[in-house]
Amino acid sequence: GSFIIIVINVLAYIHYMKKIVSIVFGVICSASFLVMPFISKNNSTNITLNNNYKAIINVWQIDSFEGGTGSRSSFLRKKLNEFSKKHKGVLGFVTTYTIEGLKNALKNGYSPDVISIGGCGIDFSHIQKEIYTKTDNTMGFNNKKQYYIPWARGGYFYIYHDITKVNRVIIGDGDYSFNSVAFLLNNNYLDKKVEVLNKSEVILEFLKDSTSMFVGTQRDIVKLKNRNVAFEVKPIEEYSDLYQYLSLTSTNENNEYYARLFIDYLLSEEVQKTLIDLQLFSTLPISIYKDNEEMASFEKLKIKNTISPFTDTQTLDKIKKLAKDGLQGNTNSEQLVNLLKQL
Repeated sequence: GSFIIIVINVLAYIHYMKKIVSIVFGVICSASFLVMPFISKNNSTNITLNNNYKAIINVWQIDSFEGGTGSRSSFLRKKLNEFSKKHKGVLGFVTTYTIEGLKNALKNGYSPDVISIGGCGIDFSHIQKEIYTKTDNTMGFNNKKQYYIPWARGGYFYIYHDITKVNRVIIGDGDYSFNSVAFLLNNNYLDKKVEVLNKSEVILEFLKDSTSMFVGTQRDIVKLKNRNVAFEVKPIEEYSDLYQYLSLTSTNENNEYYARLFIDYLLSEEVQKTLIDLQLFSTLPISIYKDNEEMASFEKLKIKNTISPFTDTQTLDKIKKLAKDGLQGNTNSEQLVNLLKQL
């Protein structure tokens, strides 16, 4: 009889433990479903919710122009991790979007806390909030209110083998970056033969012809150095459209508070000095390239013209057309400048 009682108790205990396991498993699953919407497949940030949780900052990164090296999304993730350590309980993740992906997300009513983007004609003014920063940067203002602020930038360079032998200039524009405009506004080599190629063909053509020169970016400098190619550069100060802007689009008051702090962190000298990891330039008046002659030659310049981040697609198309005509000798540079923002 006692044996039967023991068996019954054991079975009852097993049944009880199964119920406990089921309950615990259900709680874990429920928690997972609650957290999953906040986690992007592009996110490498480890998100751990605890009693000290304060906010999750959602950042969207859109690449509209070539960087220098590495990933701007990865850079932002790293900086979010650093920011989280400074602000306990504040977590964050970065989602990478293409231009089309961004358009679709906005169309479907989605918005992050912060958007990092170059000028590409997309209008999201309906969700933008005024930015208050501690820097003296004057870009991204509309009606005396700032809605964009650049956190990283690139530049244009003449890249050549031997300047005394140059008789041909190669131009290859990006979708939203116009090497041709830098060339036209610089006005130094308009007497040379100009050849327009697809952007992907420019370096290969340059390597084949020792009398060629092309208008390139910091990314091209990195590529040529990786190939151990001998070359020289001359930075162009008349124009650059290679600015990566931040825009505040948070719809949550708590998230907005920390998103503003994160923007300030990205614009701090501490972070700006690390842009050397991306081979991009700081937007602060500081020098970060002590041992890189090519890059140091650019960061000393004061860029004169850019494309405003508020520029719409119709105006971008006009700029493209004027630049195309200009390469054929038919554009008045004053017309072109009138469509740009003077710095």
